[in-house]
Amino acid sequence: MSKPQMKKSSEPVTPMKIVNDLWAARISLTLAAAVDLDIFTAIAEGNRTVAEIAKTLKVPKRGVERVLDALVSIGYLTKRGAQFALTPVAGAFLVRTKPSFIGPMVDETRNPCLAGRNSPTWSEAANRWLQSTRLKVGSSFLDW
Repeated sequence: MSKPQMKKSSEPVTPMKIVNDLWAARISLTLAAAVDLDIFTAIAEGNRTVAEIAKTLKVPKRGVERVLDALVSIGYLTKRGAQFALTPVAGAFLVRTKPSFIGPMVDETRNPCLAGRNSPTWSEAANRWLQSTRLKVGSSFLDW
């Protein structure tokens, strides 16, 4: 009896599916933290620099800068010089004052494993993660 033959794939085998799946949680944490902090609304109201956004949100500049840079890397903000701006999708759906705001969806995406009295908020969890990374604006998540 002969062994069944497997078809050979023309594409190389890489770990990219695994890498992408593992990064998905971090992307979700970053986006949820930004919605919780109301970063998109602050930018829509005219706050464009790290200092302006941090002052408006009453949060430390260093922490908000990391979240802003991460949002640029995942495509929700743009950055030109020191000025941040919303991408069309962020402007349409992540600004709290717009009727199309879908921020409450963040509550639906929370991991039930995090539920409980002592569980961190999205912003706290994302801040912990962002403090452990060295993500640079415009870089791939794999390039830091």
